[in-house]
Amino acid sequence: MAWFRKPKTPLQAGDKRDVPADVWEKCPSCGEILYSEKLRENWNVCPNCAKHLRLISAVGYVDLLLDEGSFTEQDAKLRSGDPLQFTDLKAIP
Repeated sequence: MAWFRKPKTPLQAGDKRDVPADVWEKCPSCGEILYSEKLRENWNVCPNCAKHLRLISAVGYVDLLLDEGSFTEQDAKLRSGDPLQFTDLKAIP
């Protein structure tokens, strides 16, 4: 019954699809693979197990909590002081 078997051929370079990395998310609780756009529409809650994923940025939280157009940022350039004049081995990005 060898005529029922599919010949084993390795994947070619042309067979691989170019899919952006941020299209899919994996739920850490149930392991379900979720489409990122549908996840964003569901406010980053897994529809399978109702796990709340921590994928919302700071700007996303502001958009979630406040009415559109009601937020004005103040002191955007405010930085903390350095009274010890600490110098790190790594540069600040």
